[in-house]
Amino acid sequence: MSNAQDVALLTKQDLPDIVQRYRNGESLSAIAPETTVTWRQLYNWMYQELGEKFYDLQTEVMISRHADACQMMETACDQLQLARAREVAKLTSWALAVRRPKLFAPKQEIRSDSQIQVFIQRDASQPVVVDVAKAEDVS
Repeated sequence: MSNAQDVALLTKQDLPDIVQRYRNGESLSAIAPETTVTWRQLYNWMYQELGEKFYDLQTEVMISRHADACQMMETACDQLQLARAREVAKLTSWALAVRRPKLFAPKQEIRSDSQIQVFIQRDASQPVVVDVAKAEDVS
């Protein structure tokens, strides 16, 4: 697959090479033109053959892509490069939060306080009398 003119006939047996190229940062849409297979078919093969491993592989690639986007933002020469890097960072942040919410989603702490405090203000001239029998009937 070294020459773009020599289109290779790709099969599922080539999947380990594709996975390695994908892991090295190549997109499936960049690999596909060198073959007779579309990027969607490559994606399907990876998903079907690798299952949960492909999910992990995609997460790994997204983490790398997010790190690359952060580096691109730091080294951007103009506003266009900066905007492009920001968009890639946003996309990968969102995708990681959806895929691995425990690791990448914003942390939210929810506290609930179920204490009930009742304050009774008594007038000194009138005592408060509660009829327990009537109170139980009401509830």
